[in-house]
Amino acid sequence: SEARLSGIFATAPDAIIVMDERGVIRSANDACERLLGWPPLELVGRPVEVIMGEDEARGHGEHLARYKTTGERRIIGVGRDVMARHRDGRLIPARLSVGEAEVQGERIFTGMLHD
Repeated sequence: SEARLSGIFATAPDAIIVMDERGVIRSANDACERLLGWPPLELVGRPVEVIMGEDEARGHGEHLARYKTTGERRIIGVGRDVMARHRDGRLIPARLSVGEAEVQGERIFTGMLHD
């Protein structure tokens, strides 16, 4: 049920960020504040690059465009170690896993960051 999924999302120990196919954050869970210093509602509407280290942010738009064009997966379903950016600017090493889904005809990506 929707209430159950909402409860899981809210209480997950890892930061969960849902973005649209343009890279705009559509939702985030409470763990984003614990790990990254961002209250979830302050992340909504921002580009996902705001929580990425410089190296990750620099190539993100290109990676997203290539994936949409070719379907070539470099991180989706694979995961990798990244540097995440805390709200205060410091970098935090994290493990990133990304999933993809289609919801009501729209492609979304779910990123999970584990400290």
